[in-house]
Amino acid sequence: MSLYPLLSTICFALAAPLLARPLLALWDAVAGAQVADIRTLLRQLHVSTHHLQRYLRLWGVCLLAVFIVLGPLLRIWPFMVAMLFLVYQAPSLILTYQIRRRRTLLRDQLVTVISSMSNSIKAGLTLDDALEIAARKAEEPLAIEFRQIIDDRENNLSLEDSLTRIKNRLNLPSFSLFAIALIVNKDKGGKLGPSLDRLFHSLQENQRLERKLEADTATGQMVINILTAFPAVFLVLSFLMNRTGTMLMFSTFLGQMILAASIFIVYIGYRIGQRIVRIDF
Repeated sequence: MSLYPLLSTICFALAAPLLARPLLALWDAVAGAQVADIRTLLRQLHVSTHHLQRYLRLWGVCLLAVFIVLGPLLRIWPFMVAMLFLVYQAPSLILTYQIRRRRTLLRDQLVTVISSMSNSIKAGLTLDDALEIAARKAEEPLAIEFRQIIDDRENNLSLEDSLTRIKNRLNLPSFSLFAIALIVNKDKGGKLGPSLDRLFHSLQENQRLERKLEADTATGQMVINILTAFPAVFLVLSFLMNRTGTMLMFSTFLGQMILAASIFIVYIGYRIGQRIVRIDF
């Protein structure tokens, strides 16, 4: 009889690796489908997704840990549902924030590159030479896009087709104006230097206005973050002052329901606040 626990442990140890691989593959498929659209946007902006699968697996471990700890172990079922919801939403929020940062960075870098190209054209260089100089001097990630233009030209793809492909992929208003200006100048002719100069001043003014709007909304963002964090801080302070009363929020079903409802209300308020103060360019 004493051999049964040892045999069961050995069987479990042998079966665990066999079960882990198909379960891991299943989770990769489910998690990948959940962020498929965002993954596509990341790749279009040349944001590395090399470690994304690892982070999605960590996300799955966090979901499982929240379920096990708050559910079967502590039996705080309403609070568990609320926390699972927050953890479930985390990848979408984080990746969307990365996309906004990359688009803003591309927007700011393009203004400098257009100024450099305008000076190169005025100095007597051809458009191809100006593009090569921009590809060498531009910072990442914009340099990737200009190197793509050079590679397309070396592969006998027309400048119009190359710019159109990148314009449609990035879907960035400032780059769309830049691409259209080059395409129109290529088709209709005319002086490219003054055209790029006017485009530079236009985008520079737009950049100035956008940064001013971002600065004006920064205070609103900070207020939203503070108001979002305040309920958690208040709960900690309440626990320090009245541990017995605060623990009723976790030990009674009514308290758990109130706590879960508070989490959902705070989350909804945070998302509404973000929509109010966020300005998409």
